[in-house]
Amino acid sequence: MEYAAVLGFIALVLSAATLCHVWLARAALEKRYQALDAKIEQLHKDIAKVNHGAIGVGQRLRNVEQRLNVTADKQNEFVLDHADTLPYSKAQRMLDEGMEIDQLLERCNMSKAELQLMQLLHKPEQLSPQ
Repeated sequence: MEYAAVLGFIALVLSAATLCHVWLARAALEKRYQALDAKIEQLHKDIAKVNHGAIGVGQRLRNVEQRLNVTADKQNEFVLDHADTLPYSKAQRMLDEGMEIDQLLERCNMSKAELQLMQLLHKPEQLSPQ
């Protein structure tokens, strides 16, 4: 009978040790679960911040796009309103820079007579006394 009592005692000790091990493992898992839960919560906050920032960037981009469209429309209107004066302005600027009439004929959609007239009209400004 002593042998059975010793075996019972050993079984009791082993059961207690197993129970203690299971309890410690459970506590470690609970601690790890809490750490992961905190990490998930932090990731949710980070995603919310990124999402909020992306919304702000999207709104800014939309505003810039609208301003760009308005600017493009104004530029098109300007070109249409001043289409007849743009070649003359460009040619006058090139004449001011010293470009020859033969070179201007290639670059501007104007006749040689027009360019010569512009050159003649512009010369008095350059030769006028100061």
